[in-house]
Amino acid sequence: MATSPINRRTKLARGELELIERLARSDRLVYSPHMLAELFRAMRERKIYAQQTSYEDFLEFVLRRGHLTQIALHAPHYDETILRFCRGQATSFDIVATLRSSAYFSHSTAAYLNGLTNTLPSILFLNLEQSEKPKSSNGALTQASLDRAFSGKQRQSKLFYTYESLTVTMLSGKKTGKLGVESIAASSGRFFSATNLERTLVDLTVRPAYAGGIAAALECFRIAKARVSMDKLLQILDQLDYLYPYAQAIGFLAQRAGFSEAALHPLRGRISSLKFYLVHGLKNPAYDETWRIYHPRGL
Repeated sequence: MATSPINRRTKLARGELELIERLARSDRLVYSPHMLAELFRAMRERKIYAQQTSYEDFLEFVLRRGHLTQIALHAPHYDETILRFCRGQATSFDIVATLRSSAYFSHSTAAYLNGLTNTLPSILFLNLEQSEKPKSSNGALTQASLDRAFSGKQRQSKLFYTYESLTVTMLSGKKTGKLGVESIAASSGRFFSATNLERTLVDLTVRPAYAGGIAAALECFRIAKARVSMDKLLQILDQLDYLYPYAQAIGFLAQRAGFSEAALHPLRGRISSLKFYLVHGLKNPAYDETWRIYHPRGL
């Protein structure tokens, strides 16, 4: 027998109240299509929605009534679109954190979360670690190979998603076992996985383009100097096991940022015989003899 209009309206009202209560009870602010479909199926199994009600009907109702808002993040280089359904309190951090469940915020985004800048970055960086790869056996680093590696522009990820003014760059970081990744509170009071203070400073040194430029990275060092543990930073640097002598770049930035001599001392012992580069693609650079490093003039 067909459902009467009165019963249909009653079921609709009951379904809406149940949905509102379920959303209110949940800490989740952002739903993937799969999560939202699971919620709908659970409610239909409890006969809150009639069996003939489709997911498409449910979704149209939810969006029309304003219980959730749909956003579409598009990756222009890969012709890929990711849909998310958000409650009103959802921030850009809440949305981005759902894109890859095991990823974490890094670089300038982590700098913001760690209080190294008051400006919310226009690009959010989400780092998803690669699988373990065999260590390169290219032999010892030479000045010629180092010069060659830093002569051009630094490679940057082409996988990014955009939605209105939001841009999310996806990074494929080296396998570290989430070294230096902690749960850090955003201004909303919600916690997100992000690199800690010391790991963030190392990452900004290695990839200054993801800091907003080397001047922005230097400013992060200035703000961090009263809080950073140099022992902890160097432990992280050692575990990251980079081929290039980034301790020289860290020492240069730390000295320019006004770190104490006690903080600089362990870095001085790590200066190699090689002349290093603060950034890629330098033209007519200045040279710092103390840290044996080329850097932009006027920094």
